Amino acid sequence: MGNTTAWRLIQGCYWLALGAWFGALVMLAISAAATFHTMNSLPTPMGMIPPEVEASVNNPAEFMAGMIVGQVIDWLRVMQWTCAVVLVIAVASHLSVFRGRMPRAGLAQWSNTLRVMLLAAVVLILSADSFYVSPGIKAARIARYGTDRSDSQVKAATESFDKYHELSIRLVRMQVVMLGVAALASAYALHGEPHPT
Repeated sequence: MGNTTAWRLIQGCYWLALGAWFGALVMLAISAAATFHTMNSLPTPMGMIPPEVEASVNNPAEFMAGMIVGQVIDWLRVMQWTCAVVLVIAVASHLSVFRGRMPRAGLAQWSNTLRVMLLAAVVLILSADSFYVSPGIKAARIARYGTDRSDSQVKAATESFDKYHELSIRLVRMQVVMLGVAALASAYALHGEPHPT
């Protein structure tokens, strides 16, 4: 495979992963809002709430919407990690195999540094969300709706859930902004013209 063909292949994978990740997070925000709105507008929630949980659920529609969105997020995370791996491989290729095509001065070099830093930060945020925030949300949900809980345990679980949920929303927003800026910076940085030797 020629250098130009390999460059185009890496670029295609890079832009596909970056666009898919950005688009998936934007779609998450839209689908979460639509799911909660739709479930709250139904006269009765669709689906069965387990009997041991039903007594502790104040708003069945919101409970069901949360369960649906939670499942969507679990599947989204698989896509996010796939995109992250592709982006890491592409950026590593940019900085090694194709370093001769990377900018060496001016706005393009600054844009290249910015995009690499932003993509690294997004992967770190994804790690925090995957291995700290999401497990915290799930544990709080189990504690909140489990059986044989005291009022103080329910209150503590609700406060924990709210804390993790708010943090999750902030992390998603940060990822959307960082991925968007990384895409714009990439347009300046990835011109792909080899430097004269």
